[in-house]
Amino acid sequence: MPQVCVSSRDGLLVPSSQPIEPKWRTLSAPLHPRHVGKDGLLGLRQQRLRGPVLLVCCWRQHRFRSNPAHLLYGYGTILTAAVQGSVPRNLSAVILHQCPAIGKWPLAVAISNIVLEVARERGLITASTRFITLSPSSTHYQWEALPSSRAGDELVCASPTSLHVRTQYGKWLPCRRPPVLAAWQARLRSWFAVLGLPADPSPTRAVVWRRDSHSNNAKRRIVNLAEVTALFEPAAHVVSASEELSAVEQVRLFRSFALLVSTHGSHLVGLVFSPPHVVVVVELQSEPSDMMLPNNAPCFVARYVLSTGHATARPLRCNSTQFSCRMRHKEADLQISTDRLRADLGASCWWTPNQRCVVKHATSGGSASLPPAIRNGSSGG
Repeated sequence: MPQVCVSSRDGLLVPSSQPIEPKWRTLSAPLHPRHVGKDGLLGLRQQRLRGPVLLVCCWRQHRFRSNPAHLLYGYGTILTAAVQGSVPRNLSAVILHQCPAIGKWPLAVAISNIVLEVARERGLITASTRFITLSPSSTHYQWEALPSSRAGDELVCASPTSLHVRTQYGKWLPCRRPPVLAAWQARLRSWFAVLGLPADPSPTRAVVWRRDSHSNNAKRRIVNLAEVTALFEPAAHVVSASEELSAVEQVRLFRSFALLVSTHGSHLVGLVFSPPHVVVVVELQSEPSDMMLPNNAPCFVARYVLSTGHATARPLRCNSTQFSCRMRHKEADLQISTDRLRADLGASCWWTPNQRCVVKHATSGGSASLPPAIRNGSSGG
């Protein structure tokens, strides 16, 4: 029987003797299919799978090391497949293409457990379903290009009729498919109950995220952090978390605030655990350089604002229309324009006479209650 293979570097490898399935032609790199000659796979280790197989992709997760935002591309696809029913039940295997090993990564383990519990409940997987992770051993290649298979690569192969490729590149979970989000939220509530976390917290505080200043690799720091926290009344709390922090501690943190100001970063994936449609988020960038979070976080929060036009701590002399320049802007430390930030906060605040933000927070009826300091005509200090 003809076999279609996939490696950690390549998309689908189709023998030249058989046609490429029309449903696969629209797949973009790194899953784009290509023909290989009859000798193209010789000398490569091949693992042949039987029965229905689901292939999902974390989209170059290896390039970003332990980025939970990219991890959600793969695991979000599994959740969608489980809920929608478009993939056969009782899968024999799930191939996690360009995904990381997650054994010592607390937040990733939590996301994986939640998704796989739903998949088991819906019959997508069983206790005997195999999970095969294809993570490249080398990260040194031009990621826009589709490289060739190399000797030593391990190939995982299945028949074209049993291989089910599902992608939702650019999306963690499909916002326009309520059953998928409902399944995520329902499983979260069960998880919170087991952990003793409140199911429906009503946070009121504002926080500003601080990147780890003790790391030599720290990037995207807010240079004038004190000015930013002073925009709020009371002053915003400064928070931070490392990848080593337990999943429960990270989740508790993301359920403890009503408004978050932060530079771009994978830590914002924690918003998937926030109280649904309660939190306001302002993401700070100098130039619009990465839209992954603005495209995904609105599924989970009340309002998501991309605040741009802030100065880089060191001037960047490059063309921001070029990819390499946008990446330099994304990684840069920022000097935040408080006037611009104040304008972007806008209606998310009650503004005191001295132009400090008192955070609006949703009541159980979905409206914003007026804080006592404003009701009584006080400036709030």
